Amino acid sequence: TILRKLEFARQLHNATLGSALGQLQQLRQDSDWKKACSMPKGKERTNLFKSLDRKYHLTEYDLHAVIAKHRQASGR
Repeated sequence: TILRKLEFARQLHNATLGSALGQLQQLRQDSDWKKACSMPKGKERTNLFKSLDRKYHLTEYDLHAVIAKHRQASGR
């Protein structure tokens, strides 16, 4: 039924959000993140933030992979 599908979508969303928030918390403890925050806006700062996103798997593609992992683990 539609209610079961919506409930599954809610659970998948929450699981993915929990994973992403955990990664974000780790990122914010990284000394490079603190360094990037204190840098003036510019190309170097942007590149450092991008590399941190890749390091902590916070890119859009990484989040799609997390969704797929949670969906597969659910057996659906």
